[in-house]
Amino acid sequence: MKIAVFNNCNGRSGVARALYEFMRMLSQRGHKLDLFMFSNSPDKFFSVDSFVINKYIFEIESYKPIDYNLNILVVIFNFLRKIFFL
Repeated sequence: MKIAVFNNCNGRSGVARALYEFMRMLSQRGHKLDLFMFSNSPDKFFSVDSFVINKYIFEIESYKPIDYNLNILVVIFNFLRKIFFL
């Protein structure tokens, strides 16, 4: 059976280990695995290259945190608090 696997794990974790073992067992049973992953997903800890037929990597930009202006949030929070909790 052909199975598509999407890997969005962040590296060393229990999820990455479980996915590794899951893919290893499926490939041992004769299933054909295709791996889909993002370019920023590390795969150096549990390499599954020997288990997959095709590996598709989708290029994405790295995460950029949003710069919030906390003063505006405090003003909005105080305004809402005055409205709802007179």
